[in-house]
Amino acid sequence: MDDITEYRLYTFGNFYLSSIQQGIQAAHALGELFLKYNRGAQDGTTEKLHLINWAEDHKTMICKNGGAEAELLELIRVFNTDKNPYPWSFFEEEQAALNGACTCVAIVVPDTIYDRGIKLYKAFQKGTAQYHYNNDEGIHMYTCVGKSYIYSDFEFELIEQIRNSRNAI
Repeated sequence: MDDITEYRLYTFGNFYLSSIQQGIQAAHALGELFLKYNRGAQDGTTEKLHLINWAEDHKTMICKNGGAEAELLELIRVFNTDKNPYPWSFFEEEQAALNGACTCVAIVVPDTIYDRGIKLYKAFQKGTAQYHYNNDEGIHMYTCVGKSYIYSDFEFELIEQIRNSRNAI
């Protein structure tokens, strides 16, 4: 899997909400995602291209348990960086509804993150892949079957977030 072939939308819902409520909040976060990148992003930006590619050709959504509001706010902190090349957004309920609580965070990622990145981590755990971190350059490198795969600090942290979160019930 050397080329990006698929995209997925990952949503991280507030686990205090029921399953159906988390699904509704994921739809709200998706709406915010399109508003953010249609209003604020210039045509041709990497983030907007990822989002449009997902919407036109893939449409797969994975709803994850994002934990409580503190964990969702931490995701926002992680995603809100210039090092993040992927489209992301979040949804906060109205003050009158849930006291303005953050209920969902969403991000569109390629298969190099959710598929290959997680497979490489598992291969490392089994001892069939090597892992090296270059602190000077902020590069995480896996070597498996004679090939090297490089991830930035941000991408490595994103893989960890996806890998460690449970699917929403």
